Amino acid sequence: MNTFRDLCNDRSAWIDFVLSKTALIIASVILISASYQLAQDLGGQHMEQELDVIALGLKYAIDDVGSLSYTGNEGHTYTFDRVDLGWEQPIKAYVSSEYVRIEALHQERPIHSVVPMTFRMLPFNESTLRNLLSINFAGQNGSMQEPLNSDCDQVMGTLAQTGSWEILLNTSKTVCMKKTPIYIQNNSEVSSLDLILVYQ
Repeated sequence: MNTFRDLCNDRSAWIDFVLSKTALIIASVILISASYQLAQDLGGQHMEQELDVIALGLKYAIDDVGSLSYTGNEGHTYTFDRVDLGWEQPIKAYVSSEYVRIEALHQERPIHSVVPMTFRMLPFNESTLRNLLSINFAGQNGSMQEPLNSDCDQVMGTLAQTGSWEILLNTSKTVCMKKTPIYIQNNSEVSSLDLILVYQ
């Protein structure tokens, strides 16, 4: 009984008691915050992996078209089948001649997956391609009937400049892909340059 009374009257004991409890509360808050942040980071990492899967899916579909031999006007399609996985907003898909980029929001922070292209690709349809060539190469559209009187480097430079613009795809619609040749005449020799067109 005296010990309890002594403890109650001992100010240093109470200070130690309050400080130790405060330290426990602070440590608990830090641990809970760290656990929450870890869960958020793991969630973001999982979403990044999902975006990688979507980006690679589109890239592989384009690669499949690129690896085929040219078969006339035959087209191929691709549909996004993993676009609603609980993100804050629908994912966005972008293509350019250099890469595929998939973007989503996680905790109001954008997450990206960027995959470089393997084949020469342009993010527009064939009529846009032919019009572009016709404007830049004195009315020649690069078809077999109207080959471009130019060298390959100049043609690729023109296409690379235009194709580097990023195009937003609608992930709820089908993506069309087509392999098409551009014919280039250098003196008496005619060669072809295969391109993959990606458009909606």
